[in-house]
Amino acid sequence: MSRIRWIHAILIAVTIPLGLGSRLDSISSLLACVGVAYSICVLIEVQQLIKWAPLVRLREETPADILLGHGFLWTDLVAYAAGVLLALGVSAASESLLRTSRKSRTASGT
Repeated sequence: MSRIRWIHAILIAVTIPLGLGSRLDSISSLLACVGVAYSICVLIEVQQLIKWAPLVRLREETPADILLGHGFLWTDLVAYAAGVLLALGVSAASESLLRTSRKSRTASGT
């Protein structure tokens, strides 16, 4: 299998569980999605510290370069955490609005 196919396989393997998890209504599934998303961000950032020759060559290819990056920065981890927490807040707020809307429709009989 070529490298680009491996990258696609990994992206698919990550995207499908996150998509399915996002369809669940419980707060625990939402927190699990947040944990998985942040873990992936941290793993991608930490792998930039590894100077293993095959990984360095992989990072030189354009799709992998965009996905994996080149330099480790602590500030990136802070930005990822802020982004994940922002997404959590938006998701929790939208779930709350949807529940309120469903309850009011059920109570009014429409």
